[in-house]
Amino acid sequence: MKVREAGEEKTRRISLVDFDNPDNNDWLAVNQFTVQGENNLRRPDIVLFCNGIPVVVIELKNPTDIDADIWDAYNQLQLYKEQIPRLFYTNVVLSIDDGADARMGSLTADTERFLRWRSVDGETRDPYGAFAPGRTLI
Repeated sequence: MKVREAGEEKTRRISLVDFDNPDNNDWLAVNQFTVQGENNLRRPDIVLFCNGIPVVVIELKNPTDIDADIWDAYNQLQLYKEQIPRLFYTNVVLSIDDGADARMGSLTADTERFLRWRSVDGETRDPYGAFAPGRTLI
């Protein structure tokens, strides 16, 4: 970033995320965040922002709907990537959850690369039990 100091123009490096002091970052989770696509509005279930930058998109499916599963959530994310690609420019991770299963993957991951997150501390496996994969992932 160009700044003027003592009448002289200088270039300074700015950081959008403070990795050295994580408490300095502002985190926000937005439910049903509306994004204008080229032809229509889309509303991902949850978008996580760090300092105003969308970094995580989470798609949820109703656990009581026997016709919906985690792969419906995956397919919904693929549709969002096509229809509202600007939301994903700064994406760090995608997450899908149907209540019984929760997985995460990168922006370009196929279904084989959407994997479960099994630990919070790196040692204890499934700390909230086998039926709380979404809680463990979050």
